[in-house]
Amino acid sequence: MTPRVLTLLVALAPLTAACGDAPADRYAEALAAAEREELEVYSLYFTQRSADVVRASQEVRAREGRDFAYFDDVYELLPRGQVLDSHVEGEVARVRVQGQRKEVTVQMRQERGLWVVDGFALPGFWAPLKEPVE
Repeated sequence: MTPRVLTLLVALAPLTAACGDAPADRYAEALAAAEREELEVYSLYFTQRSADVVRASQEVRAREGRDFAYFDDVYELLPRGQVLDSHVEGEVARVRVQGQRKEVTVQMRQERGLWVVDGFALPGFWAPLKEPVE
């Protein structure tokens, strides 16, 4: 490789890294990680704050059982279905997903140079709080 080509590659590397994967691609990767039930990989597709809740819930479920976990199944948090489109405004993206019953908009944010799901904006994230206490 010539010095000129090497210099060009070094100069372009930050630009390509800044672009990263598109929000819809990252969302599809998150769903794939959920299918494989790889908690550490799956949690990388969430904002840091919401990933902490996802991991903690799964750890409680593993340690104490399903009755004590916040979520029934963290791998079911993300709506499954066909991605219809995505719209980016600055560091926020909205990915529209056609689920089995309805269309859902998933909000994503740029964090650490990557598009990640804002778990706190998912309808299912707050659903357990609406359930009656026994």
